[in-house]
Amino acid sequence: MNNLKELINHLNSSNDSCSDVLKIRSSNLNKELLDRFNIKYEEETEAITIDLSRQVFKIFKKKKDVLSQRESLKEEDTIIVIEDELLYENKNSDNALFENIFFSKKLKNLFIKHQVISYDDEAFEILIFLSEKMGKLEVGYSEKDSTFFYNDNNLKKIYELLAKKLTENEYNSFLRDNFIRIAKDIKNSDSKLFYITLMNLDSIYKNANREFELYKNKFSFENFLSEFHEEKEKYIKTLQENLSDFLSKINSLPIQFGVYILLVFRFKDEVIPLVATIILIVAWSAFSINSLNLMKKSIIHTKKKFENIMAEIIKKSGVSPKDLEEDKIEVLKKIENIKTMIRRYRYMVIIFSIVFIAFSSYNIYKELNKVKSSQESKIIEKRNEINIKKSETQISNKNDKKSEKEVIKERNQVTDINSDKEIKRNNVPLKETDKKDNISKFFE
Repeated sequence: MNNLKELINHLNSSNDSCSDVLKIRSSNLNKELLDRFNIKYEEETEAITIDLSRQVFKIFKKKKDVLSQRESLKEEDTIIVIEDELLYENKNSDNALFENIFFSKKLKNLFIKHQVISYDDEAFEILIFLSEKMGKLEVGYSEKDSTFFYNDNNLKKIYELLAKKLTENEYNSFLRDNFIRIAKDIKNSDSKLFYITLMNLDSIYKNANREFELYKNKFSFENFLSEFHEEKEKYIKTLQENLSDFLSKINSLPIQFGVYILLVFRFKDEVIPLVATIILIVAWSAFSINSLNLMKKSIIHTKKKFENIMAEIIKKSGVSPKDLEEDKIEVLKKIENIKTMIRRYRYMVIIFSIVFIAFSSYNIYKELNKVKSSQESKIIEKRNEINIKKSETQISNKNDKKSEKEVIKERNQVTDINSDKEIKRNNVPLKETDKKDNISKFFE
């Protein structure tokens, strides 16, 4: 494959000047490379001409050239598309074009073989879908519109499934009915109808399978609905149990918040009980929120399980999803309502818990400030007492010093008074008697 890629790249890079879709005329082709891949060519004076119709490989210039020759192509062919650098080799390609070309032909032959479709006019390639229930519908097969061939229609997988399924008796009639039903819903030209139905083949196959299973198992839709309603009631009962559990939690909410309020206001002036209250609020709220989260997970699991059961029932029974849509919506609506209530309740718990914690924290802060202020007041009082004592001591000392000075002063005053008296007495004239006494004392 890699070697052929080299050839494709070389042909794509050539300066082709030929307008014929089956010929290449170029002046820059490498003869050695062409010989290596056994490409037949004609050498001219100024160019080399390759006739694409005479080659070992099926070589086309463009995709539309492939489509124009698609009926002549075989799965065993090696096909090259130069412009788009496409390669189909050993029944394998990464491009949907070749799968659509080969498996659309295979499906047409398979449908003709099992009388899903038939030729109304083989010469003009006019096909018909013929159904006992849906009647006759003419479709064309000659349309070469690229819309179908360039899409990924997954034909290979569906072909393999249908090849097995069409071996079962009466399956083809259900396939015919669905072919006609889809084709009638499509407003398009008759020449495109066959390919457009192939583009919807996956839906046709699934619808035919459902109807065939209903028929094969003689399935009663009424019995199915009865069984389905029983299954639905089981889930509704489960939801009601979850709802009851949830409502019990809601009923406990006033008690929970009542305890919070009682503790917060009862111990609003005490720090340690308030700290214990905050711890209790955090623990209780965390437990409540965790319980709600578990409940929500349980509801989500119930929803997924219900949806899976619904899908399995629809697949197994072949009943159209539209027939069960109302019941499905009823259950899912209940689930969504419970989820909404759980979400609101959780927000309520969180908000109230934050409020109570904030209020308790504020009270703790206020009490701590009171304690701090009280301690500061005591310190100030002690300082004032000390200062007063110091002042009193200083005043006392001053008073003591003052009293000593006053005593000395008084003594000095007394001394001075005495001295003055003495001086005065000395200056007073002596009486005659005194004088005599003094003279006598002197002589003695």
